[in-house]
Amino acid sequence: MPKLVGFAPSPIRGPRPFPLVGTMARFVRFLGDPVGVLLALRPYGNVAAVVDRNPAIIAVFGADRIREVLSQPAIFHNPEDLFTGPPGSAREKLRAMMLTSNGDAHQRLRQMIAPAFGRAALDGYATKIVAQTRGVLDRWPVGSAALADDLCRELALGVAVKCFYGLEVLGDAAELGRLMTQFVRTLTDPANILLPFDLPGFTYRRGVRLGEELARRLRALIDEKQARGDASTDAMGLLLAARDDDGAGLGADEVLALAVELFIAGSATTAMTLMWALFLLDQHPHVLAGVVEQIDDVLGDRDPTPADLPALDRLDRVLRESMRVLSTAGALFLRRATQPTTLGGIPVPEGANVVMSPLVMHHDPAIYRDPERFDPERWTTLAPPAYSYLPFGAGPRTCLGALFANQALRLILAMVLKQFRLRTVEGTRIDRLVRGNILHPRHGLPMIVERRVGGRDRAPARVRGDIHQLVTLPSEQRS
Repeated sequence: MPKLVGFAPSPIRGPRPFPLVGTMARFVRFLGDPVGVLLALRPYGNVAAVVDRNPAIIAVFGADRIREVLSQPAIFHNPEDLFTGPPGSAREKLRAMMLTSNGDAHQRLRQMIAPAFGRAALDGYATKIVAQTRGVLDRWPVGSAALADDLCRELALGVAVKCFYGLEVLGDAAELGRLMTQFVRTLTDPANILLPFDLPGFTYRRGVRLGEELARRLRALIDEKQARGDASTDAMGLLLAARDDDGAGLGADEVLALAVELFIAGSATTAMTLMWALFLLDQHPHVLAGVVEQIDDVLGDRDPTPADLPALDRLDRVLRESMRVLSTAGALFLRRATQPTTLGGIPVPEGANVVMSPLVMHHDPAIYRDPERFDPERWTTLAPPAYSYLPFGAGPRTCLGALFANQALRLILAMVLKQFRLRTVEGTRIDRLVRGNILHPRHGLPMIVERRVGGRDRAPARVRGDIHQLVTLPSEQRS
């Protein structure tokens, strides 16, 4: 768990500890709702403390301060103890992920996985993305209400397993998705982080058991992959064949850790990005109409290909704007200072935990005019400065899967919009929940799945909840 005690007083300002319950309650609140806490810290300046004068958790804002952190990975380490677990457990083995590695170990893993996400691999993935999406969409519950997060998760999981493992999991994708979601939410639950004890009834123990089940299922996929013995060009095939500069391949624990990382990172962010985009389009029917018109003009009756994407510029702007206003990356994982340093000239002690929020950065009015407004057309002229648009991070540890994700999102969303209109259920409550640094709807997002039909469009549904703190919705303005 992150170091939270033992720091000397610091000049970094923030809110005072809560009366009676003290400093720890502030930390618990941050772990439970990092976006809400970070939004409230913004008035304290570009370097602010979750607890006044306590450098245990420091938030940085603005492109210059974010650049200082993300461009210096030797000084600000990723959390190596995020996946603590009993010796020999799956959770303990997951520490071999790229996410939780630093220095030479991180560079080795990054070098070995890079070919699986280079431009040369993208065209091969595209046909798999389209075929897998078509198969899932054929089974969507037309005429019924369903949780859009579940629908999008099944889409993204099917695509990830097909592209990364070369396997079909249509029948198991929903169950795998639920298991993955439970594991990530348990792992990042404040009770798991603050009480890491393998005892009956503790969240930590539940996380250990979920980790074993997820690892068991992914080992089965790896075993199936290896049993085929084919020279495939999917991500796992390339990883199993990869060799480092010394000619060594990945160890068994590294393969398992990267398999879990691919499974989670390659589907969870894609699923939530798709879901938020569909929600925002439903709330802005005039934008949706323009996107659908262009899709029909470009594609006609056929499925999209990568060659079509440059002509689908309205779709591109919608995704860019969706990833800005409801950024899936609600907060980046904590970075730990490995030595005494400074941020914006302010001293930061060794061991301090530093956090950045792409979502808060994307709502900076100095860069994004009227930042709570969903306005895809802003991207016809907008060119944000470096480190101010962060859907995939920035700097030396920018997400390796960014090219894949951008292509997959555009192909999948184009196919969904060709066939369906998803309508939010009237009166739905949408509250934010950040787990594993990903922005989710706390209670799910129920939407009615309809076939696309002509005729007069209906007004968007009214929704409740703290979603209104992040985006201005047209339904709010209805009398």
